[in-house]
Amino acid sequence: MGRNDERRHRNDPGPVPGLPLKVAPGVGEHRGADGVLRRYLDPGATLFRAPTAHRAVNTFVRERAQDLGTDGADLREVGKEENEATLNVRYQQFHQDVPIFGATLQVVADTGQAAVVQVENTTELDVSDAPDASEAMASRRRREGRARALRGGVRNRFRGPRRPGLSA
Repeated sequence: MGRNDERRHRNDPGPVPGLPLKVAPGVGEHRGADGVLRRYLDPGATLFRAPTAHRAVNTFVRERAQDLGTDGADLREVGKEENEATLNVRYQQFHQDVPIFGATLQVVADTGQAAVVQVENTTELDVSDAPDASEAMASRRRREGRARALRGGVRNRFRGPRRPGLSA
């Protein structure tokens, strides 16, 4: 037994009276090399509160758009999952009505305390070099046409030409 075992260790009180504030590694704001807020962790739900969890998420995304690098970006809510403890909201970034693969903003709020506790940001800052949506759709149609031709059978290199009236 150590000499300090007789003293009871207590953390400073957290947001709920009588319960300690939990300390976890990585708490705070984490910015990427581009200066954009990429990760936000507040497991104690002490920093960004609102009357409801929904409002906390919406207000956080709106007020911190400059820090998140999403001001002017086309973000759309594509998923929402709520349970008794948390609200998880997922936003997808779009460019010319086409979703950008992997460019999401995910926000988790504590429903009991109506506060944002975690944000993961993988949105793209600069989409000016992205191809035009019509070019992307034309390329997709060409790929689908080739796949359809191979499946539908202009010629299958293993079975030879397909003849009408014969089942495969």
